[in-house]
Amino acid sequence: MTRHRLAVVALAALVAAGTTGLAACGSSEQDTAASSTTASTVEVSVPTLPPEAMDGITDDTIGEPSPPLPGNIVPEAFEVGALAALGNVQMTVTGVDQPGSDPANPQRMTIRLDVTNGSLDDLELSASSFLLYFDDGSSIVLNPQDASGLFDGAFESAETIAGELSFTVPEGRRPILLLFDSAGYGDKVFSGGFVVGI
Repeated sequence: MTRHRLAVVALAALVAAGTTGLAACGSSEQDTAASSTTASTVEVSVPTLPPEAMDGITDDTIGEPSPPLPGNIVPEAFEVGALAALGNVQMTVTGVDQPGSDPANPQRMTIRLDVTNGSLDDLELSASSFLLYFDDGSSIVLNPQDASGLFDGAFESAETIAGELSFTVPEGRRPILLLFDSAGYGDKVFSGGFVVGI
């Protein structure tokens, strides 16, 4: 199995672990809306992973997500460069600087993100909507002081903004999933996961 394929399998396992049993309790309206989301590809540079990046990662080593993934998460995770249509919000992870990229701050991970407001109303993003999950299932919430460009106030319908999210990765943990949690944005915005790590 290739390392890229294994990363996708690992992410799928994390998403599956967080959504097991949710299909039985979800509404058919939610299922229909979630299944109508789409992904298209844009031109971006995808970071090259070191040869040992996926060592020790298997389907059996993925931990239970904590906190649990949202019930309205789109069941298929998006890769870097894929347009995630999450209802009235569209997002694309345009680049990732893995931990170790910055010698001055080796535990820093930076994720570049474009967000488009697809609703007719203004949209204001909250830093607490973004969590970084690790291979053991644990997660950390974005600190608003470690972000730029996305939390400067509301932006208008059809407007696209670009920004960066930075996380300090704890020693010994491997980041695999950026979660956008749609709680608080209304029922026309869905949660989504993005493959961002190793």
